Amino acid sequence: WGANANGQLGNGATSTKATSYPGVVRAVGGASGSSLVRVRAVAVGTSHVCAALTDGTGVCWGLNTNGQLGDGSVTQRTSPVVVGGLTAINGIAVGASHSCVSRTDGTVRCWGLASSGQLGTNSTTQATTPATPTGGIAVAGSTGLACGGSHTLVVLPALVASWGANGSGQLGDATTTNRLVPTGVIGF
Repeated sequence: WGANANGQLGNGATSTKATSYPGVVRAVGGASGSSLVRVRAVAVGTSHVCAALTDGTGVCWGLNTNGQLGDGSVTQRTSPVVVGGLTAINGIAVGASHSCVSRTDGTVRCWGLASSGQLGTNSTTQATTPATPTGGIAVAGSTGLACGGSHTLVVLPALVASWGANGSGQLGDATTTNRLVPTGVIGF
C-alpha cells in the first residue's frame, strides 16, 4: 500500500493516487491473479522494493533509472523481476537508488546508483547487475547488511565496514569524506 507512481507496489500497474489498503504483489512475470510467494525478507527504497526468496534468489520492482532492480536494465518494472545471476541470498537491503544482498557464503553484492560510492566498487559508475565491493577492507564473512540513502554498512566477523556518502559522518570513520571502497567503522 502507499504511493505507486513508479510501480513500487508490484501490482502490475502505476497510479498517481496512493493506495491506503494492502494489495497483492504479483509473482515474477506479473501474470494477473498471481502472487509473490516464499518471501524471506523485504527491503524498501525510495521508489523500489526488493525481496529475498526462500529459494535463495532475489527479486525487485519499481523505479529503475539507475539499475537498482539488478535485472541488467534501466526499465521501470511494475511487477517483480529476478535479480540477475544471484543465488544463495540470505539478506537484502536497499538505499534510495541502490540495492545490496548478502549471500550464504558471506559475500556481498550491490547494484544501482554509485554516485557517492555506495556500491563499494571503487567507482562512481552505476551497475545494472550485481557487483562485488572491492578494494579497501575485504568484505567476506558478512553476518549483517544495511543501506542508508546513499551508503552501505556490512557486519563482518571482526569489524563493521562502510562505504558511500559520508557528508554527515554516517560511515563512522571519523571523517566526512565519501568512500568508494569498504572502510572500517571506528570502535568496532
